[in-house]
Amino acid sequence: MKRRLLRIGLGILGAVLLLVGAGWVLVRLLPTREPLYAGRPFKHWLDESQVAATRAQAEQVLTNTVVPALVATAEHDTDPAWRTWLVDRLNSLPGVEVTHLPADVRRGRALYWLSLVGHTDARIEPFLIGKLNDSNPPTRLIAAQGLCRMRVDAAIIVPTLVRWLAALAPEDEDDAMIIMPLLAGYGPAARAAAPHLVKLLASNGKGVAPSARYALERIDPEALKTADAEPGKKSP
Repeated sequence: MKRRLLRIGLGILGAVLLLVGAGWVLVRLLPTREPLYAGRPFKHWLDESQVAATRAQAEQVLTNTVVPALVATAEHDTDPAWRTWLVDRLNSLPGVEVTHLPADVRRGRALYWLSLVGHTDARIEPFLIGKLNDSNPPTRLIAAQGLCRMRVDAAIIVPTLVRWLAALAPEDEDDAMIIMPLLAGYGPAARAAAPHLVKLLASNGKGVAPSARYALERIDPEALKTADAEPGKKSP
């Protein structure tokens, strides 16, 4: 009887140790936490770079550590097949929920963070410009948003945004809703987009027509006035 209880106790202890070991492995193998740079999260260095007393040190860390790491993430971060399999298997167990940020989300986050520190490093702008030709459409849009956030020259980004807007199919309303405000932010410098925005005034897509109107008001009010004056068209 004592031996039986001992075996049961050892079995329970072994299971507990196995679970603890599995948790230890998961913490290290799965990107479940925000990455640290020089021991601190990205926001710490971003905030420190905006304070006079800590700016010099923060910008040194951003330049030497954070930016190279973010570029590497945006370029090369992937989820190996074993990681996806492991997360799927664990999440299929009762009461188990492993929080896992997929690689495409991590890459997008890296591009977003790069745009926030674009003022600190001359390498960021050309890197994001290169991502405008990425094979992945969401990556292209995130890069465009980042460049507009950095207020790059209109000649760099507006022609690309206009080309994308012109190529959108009617069902691409989500992309249109991202592109139009970016163009609106450049005002008259984005006048080449006006003919395409006028066409979108007739869109039935949710929010598309009001967004096109908003963009035209800032880019080319005369084009909007002309469109509203067309026979049979009623201004909202």
